[in-house]
Amino acid sequence: MATITVNGTYVYTGSAIKPSITVKRGTKVLTENTDYVVAVSNNINAGQATVTIAGRGNYKGSTSKTFTIQKAAHTLTCPDKISISCAETTKSIGAKGSGQITYSSSNTGIAAVSANGVITKKGTGSAVITVLIAGDANHNQAKATVNVDVVYSHSIETVKGKAATHTETGLTDGKVCRVCGYEEIKQQVIPVLANPFADVPAGKYYTNDILYLLDKGIMSGLNKTTFGVGKNIVREDVVVIIHRMEGTPAAAKKASFKDVPAGKYYTDAVNWAWAEGIVTGYNKKTFGKGDNIIRQDFIKILYGYAKWKGYDTSAPAGKYKEKEDASQVSAYAVEAMNWGYANGFIGNGSPFRPKEEISRQDAATIIARFLRKYT
Repeated sequence: MATITVNGTYVYTGSAIKPSITVKRGTKVLTENTDYVVAVSNNINAGQATVTIAGRGNYKGSTSKTFTIQKAAHTLTCPDKISISCAETTKSIGAKGSGQITYSSSNTGIAAVSANGVITKKGTGSAVITVLIAGDANHNQAKATVNVDVVYSHSIETVKGKAATHTETGLTDGKVCRVCGYEEIKQQVIPVLANPFADVPAGKYYTNDILYLLDKGIMSGLNKTTFGVGKNIVREDVVVIIHRMEGTPAAAKKASFKDVPAGKYYTDAVNWAWAEGIVTGYNKKTFGKGDNIIRQDFIKILYGYAKWKGYDTSAPAGKYKEKEDASQVSAYAVEAMNWGYANGFIGNGSPFRPKEEISRQDAATIIARFLRKYT
């Protein structure tokens, strides 16, 4: 009598399965189609199948052996976790599988799920969506869970705007969700402020610099509508500008200048700048109030302030000699003018004119360049 051994295990494929078998007569292994032929029945669906051999040639008779076709696993893919932001209302799970997929939610008050796997948010919190493909005669059940985190309401916070200036647009306050960026109140652009100075037309080399200093509270006009273009700047006004750049600190001591009386708009500034060694007078008694200031002296005062602040005032030695009128610079102002030229504060495309009185608009341009470099 021959014995049949079915080799391996078998899983449902949807097609007929012919198992691998070993047939022996005693200790001799018989050969298929020489010593026997094989027939298999009930070998498509999961369950018990039968393999039958019938003798051939020198072998007669037949015998059978059953083997099991196991159920196949359904394929099922889906994400492990889904987040629904305050900006979203629904989100699809996007599950895929080899059978009919069903869905259920552990908390429909937070996240409801439709028959086609679309989650609809209902509140803030968490829920677990069960994704299932039911088993059948030939397949085992496939099951997965999706953890869902839901943010139902926007987390609104105020975004602070900024005031418009004479050189830059501003923004109104807004309200935005810090989670998703939803704008409950959109920020609006505030146009630049109107130029108040009738003598400062648009498009001049000094226009933006004058308005920039006006916005910073460092330099104002002769009155509300006149800046003073074409007029020269006086010594006390230069010191007032430096004092404002420093935040108008109190003076450590009072100067003895007879031409700087108490209670004037420039008094505190002159006293402070003199006490700090940034400026001096003509002598111990005379500051030079009301006098126009020449260009090299203006740069020297600005240079003194930069050194007092501890700014980097290094410059290539002799750089100023590149200018055609460098020989007109007084010896006491050479170091300052060399620094001013090397840093682009003066002499840009024009001569130094070191001993000319400096205009208010040129002073504004130089101060603005200074501030943009060092602050």
